[in-house]
Order: sequence, then C-alpha cells, then structure tokens
Amino acid sequence: MAVAGAVLLGPLAGAQPGGAVVSAVIRGNAPLVACSSLKGSDIPGKTLTLTGCSGPTGGSAVVAAPFFAPRVIHWANGGSTTVTFNGNVRPHSIPACATAVTPRQGRVIASSISSTTTRFRASLCLRASGISLLPGTAMTF
Repeated sequence: MAVAGAVLLGPLAGAQPGGAVVSAVIRGNAPLVACSSLKGSDIPGKTLTLTGCSGPTGGSAVVAAPFFAPRVIHWANGGSTTVTFNGNVRPHSIPACATAVTPRQGRVIASSISSTTTRFRASLCLRASGISLLPGTAMTF
C-alpha cells in the first residue's frame, strides 16, 4: 500500500526484485537480546525464522509473515516478544540493497524475556526471494 511520497510498510511480499531495506529504531538501553539472522518468504501464511539469538531465548525464534507491526516473535525457549514500529517510510538507496526504508518508533511493547529492552532495531533486506537481515547487522531487542 503506498502513501504519497512514502511507502507504507505492511505485507512486504511485493518488494522490488532488487530488494529494499527496512530499519526500525528507537532510543533505549543497550540490547541484551540480539539475533544474527532472519530468513524466510515474507508472504502471508509463511513463517520467518530468526537464528543466532543471544540471551535467554533458546537461540532462535519464529515470527509469522508478513513482517509488519505489531508482530509477536516466538522464542525457542517458549517465551515471546511483541514489537511494533511505524511502517510509514521514505525510500532511499544504499549499496547493499536497491531501496532502503526506515520505519520509526521501533519498540518492544511486551516480552516474557526479562533481558529485552524497550528498544527494537532491525535492518531488513527485502528481495523477491525473501526477507533477511541486512548483511553485517543484527535484530536487537
């Protein structure tokens, strides 16, 4: 869904084949939970997988696709974390992905993992083949 002069981050299955980057950031304490990988098809009914997760998470998590806010992340240890962000974004270009977008006001609104912060941050690369974290970044909570 498009908004004049902006992109509304919602179902991301329609991302351009060249890819797009999504970042969600808020201010908060240093994250104690971080995941190094996100993979999957960002299509309704599919599941995205987070791996390489630190903290008391069980090391991995799953989240329903498409990735839009609010979204509940289900950790391998049985816990969950709910994140939200403003999906109304302005595209820009970066070398790692053809189109970058940065949602605002990313935050953790609920979590059974005691070591998460109020901050949610992710830089996502959206391609026709699926969704992943932007190389060299982590999803942090």
